[in-house]
Amino acid sequence: MFGAVLALNGVYSPHRMIKWQSHLTGELDVLPEQFAERLRLLWTSGTAQALREAETLITDTVQLVQARTDADISSFCEELSQLRRPVDPPSAEHRPASP
Repeated sequence: MFGAVLALNGVYSPHRMIKWQSHLTGELDVLPEQFAERLRLLWTSGTAQALREAETLITDTVQLVQARTDADISSFCEELSQLRRPVDPPSAEHRPASP
């Protein structure tokens, strides 16, 4: 995801150390809203919240790629839609009745 956002901005050699990512994001013009803060949540929040945030970041990044480039990412989008699974269990009203 971070690499895709860098590519959207014409940056092709990111620093491998995480501590430099926030410095790099401050210099980018094209990125999802609150990108640096949301990346930080991936490392500092609980697992369920991090997974939800990762999913929304992926979705936002895909939308930017589709809006800003001619890249054909349809196979990626199809694969992504097949891999998604709910993070939280369904609410009581959406659960099947117990036998």
